[in-house]
Amino acid sequence: IPGTNKALCPVSTTSLCPGSNTTLCPGSNTALCPRSNTALCPESNTALCPESNTALCPGSNTAQCPGSNTSLCPGSETALCPDAKRTLCPGSNTALCPWSNTAVCPGSNIALCPLSNTALCPVSNTALCPGSNTALCPGSNTAMCL
Repeated sequence: IPGTNKALCPVSTTSLCPGSNTTLCPGSNTALCPRSNTALCPESNTALCPESNTALCPGSNTAQCPGSNTSLCPGSETALCPDAKRTLCPGSNTALCPWSNTAVCPGSNIALCPLSNTALCPVSNTALCPGSNTALCPGSNTAMCL
């Protein structure tokens, strides 16, 4: 527009960011990703989830936990383990077994009993003695021979 430094997009009333080809949301200082209706975080190249203030992981449709580099499971508030498809227990760094609410021992494939620090035998609901490979009788503190 002559006499201004604000250009108009062709066939649009959406303004361009000064010195940029990135468009601004109408009536807003929030930038739009080029060729997209997804908004960019102000002062950032990270995209915002549509209709949300939650940021998307760069180059991904997976949402990030606010203030974190941990990604959220799509359609869920449960976090994914970094560099993994395993989920994290809400508010915890303990991983959940895939497709399960049973927690995995950190750094291990041995599952934890729900709401407990006692390990479960692999592929079993039988508990292991803490710090041991000896199994506990179900519903008991008595050890079983393996």
